[in-house]
Amino acid sequence: MRQKSEIVFLLVGSIILAILAVPTAMAQNPAPPSLKEQLEAQYKVAKTGFKGGQVTVTEPGTVLVIQKAGILGVPPGNLAIAPAAYKDGSLHAPGGFASAVAGKNARQLPAGEKVYVTKLEVNLKRDKVWFRIIECDACNGTAQPSSYKSDVIFEFPKGSLATTSVPDVEDTIAKVFALDTATTEAQPAQGEPQPEQPAPAQAVPAQGLTNDDIIKMVQVKLADSVIIAKIKSSACAFDTSVDGLTKLKQAGVSDAVLQAMVEGGGQAPAAAATAQPVILSKNILLSRGFGFDDQPRAMCSINGPDGPCQVEAFVGADLRQDPAAYTCSKLDRASYVGHCVGGALEGVSVVIADGTTKGTREAFVSYFCNGLIAYPALTSWLDESQPKFLGVFEKSMSYGCVVFGKWDSSSTSLSCPRFMDIYGNDIFTESNARALREGTFDLSHYGAKFIEYVQGK
Repeated sequence: MRQKSEIVFLLVGSIILAILAVPTAMAQNPAPPSLKEQLEAQYKVAKTGFKGGQVTVTEPGTVLVIQKAGILGVPPGNLAIAPAAYKDGSLHAPGGFASAVAGKNARQLPAGEKVYVTKLEVNLKRDKVWFRIIECDACNGTAQPSSYKSDVIFEFPKGSLATTSVPDVEDTIAKVFALDTATTEAQPAQGEPQPEQPAPAQAVPAQGLTNDDIIKMVQVKLADSVIIAKIKSSACAFDTSVDGLTKLKQAGVSDAVLQAMVEGGGQAPAAAATAQPVILSKNILLSRGFGFDDQPRAMCSINGPDGPCQVEAFVGADLRQDPAAYTCSKLDRASYVGHCVGGALEGVSVVIADGTTKGTREAFVSYFCNGLIAYPALTSWLDESQPKFLGVFEKSMSYGCVVFGKWDSSSTSLSCPRFMDIYGNDIFTESNARALREGTFDLSHYGAKFIEYVQGK
C-alpha cells in the first residue's frame, strides 16, 4: 500500500491470491497475544518527558509498590543503571562494581516506595523479563521531585519462560512489585470520562455553531471529515442564505461542508451532547485477536472534534526506503473523528493521516486504545488521484481488499473477510470508500458493529 502505483496493488492482489493455498482458518484464527502484550495489559507503562530541566511523568501508568530491599536507584541524569536481579526466589542487589558505576548519588529504593514502569521487555530466548521503573513522586508524597530510576530483571529457569503461564509470571513479579490498586484507581483513568470542565475561550458559543466557527476550522486546515463530524455532533445556528453560502464559498469552505451545514442548519440552538465512547480494555482487544505494536512510538498531536489529541506515530513507509516512517511528520496535518479521553484518542475512530512526509492522504478506521492503534485496521486512500480502495493495515504490512473497478479480493484475501465479520458484509462497498473521502462515513453505525463484535454479541 505504501507504493503509489496501481500496478503494485494488482501485483499484491495476485500474490495474495496465490497465498490462498494456505488454509483460510489461519486468517480466521489469529495468533494469541504474546507474553509481552499480556504483561503490558497488566502493567501499563508510564510515559515520561522533560519540563523545566526535570524529568516528569507525562502520562501515568500502573502504580507498583516495592516489596523487597535491594533496588538501587539513580537520578534522572545518570546514564548508568545498576540492575537488580530476581532469581530463585531472591532479589539480588547489584554488585560492588555495578554500584560504583551507578555513582555516588545512587541510593537504595526502600520497600514500600511507589513506582511506575517506564519500560517492559520480554526475552524468551534468555528467559528474562525486564522492568525499568521510576519513582512516583506524587504517590510517595515527595515535595521535591527526585524521580530516581532503576532496573529489575526477573530471571526464570533456562528454557522455562516460553511455557510459563502468564499468571505464574505475574506471581513472580508480585514478589518484587505489588499492584497499588488504591493509588491507581485514584488517578484519572485514561479511559474514564473526566468531570465536565468550564468551557475554554474558543468553545462553541451557547447559541450554536456559526458560519464564523466553520471558517475558523477551514483556516486551520481541519479535514472536511472533522468539520462535518463537528457539525453533526453540535447545535447549529448557521446562516445558509444565498449571501451566507456565497461568503462561505469565498472563504474556501468545500461543497461537502456546505451541504452538511445546510442539512444541519435547521437544528434548534440547544446543547448537543456527544455520546462518550464505549471503553474497551487492551486485554479484551488482545483476547479477541487484535494486536498492538511491539515497540513504543512517539506520540503525535492531531486535531479533531474534541480538540488536539494524542495518537502514536503509527503510519509506516510510503516508499521502500522511507526514513520518515513511524514519525510524527506523517501526521502533522492529520485529523480525527472520534473521542479524546484523558488527552489521547480512545474508541473506534477515523484518523485522516496527512503530513509533510505523507505521500498520499489516507483514512484509517480502527479502535484506538489510549492513542495506540489496534491492528488490523481498515484503510482507504483519500486522494482523488488514486483509485477508490479499501484494504487492511497490519502490524508489519498492508494490502488491498478491493480496488473498485479493477479487482475484488475482499472475501478471500487474508484478513479481508474478518472485516466483514466485524462490520458486516456491506463494509466493502464503493459508497463507503467515497464516504471516507467526503467525510460522511457512518462511524456511529460501524463503531457499534465493532463494539458488538469484540463483546461477542
